[in-house]
Amino acid sequence: MNTFLYLQGSGRAADMLAYAYKATIETEVETFSEGGKKKTELIPRLPDEAKNKLAQLVSDEWPNKDVNVRVKSSLWHAITFQYPFIYWS
Repeated sequence: MNTFLYLQGSGRAADMLAYAYKATIETEVETFSEGGKKKTELIPRLPDEAKNKLAQLVSDEWPNKDVNVRVKSSLWHAITFQYPFIYWS
């Protein structure tokens, strides 16, 4: 698995990912394993306020709607799947 390094202050998407990383909270969710055992998982979630700010940052940086949608999708994907990354400010 790859590890990604995001440097706050390096500009554009890296700053946005750093912001998203800092704003992400983990919510405990009870699930069941394949064997039916109950377990608790931590699910990453971006609060609505942070999500709205991030969407505005993306729109400001990339006004082209097609690019805007692809960048937002990539950001949400990176946050949701919690790729291992190092945040450096």
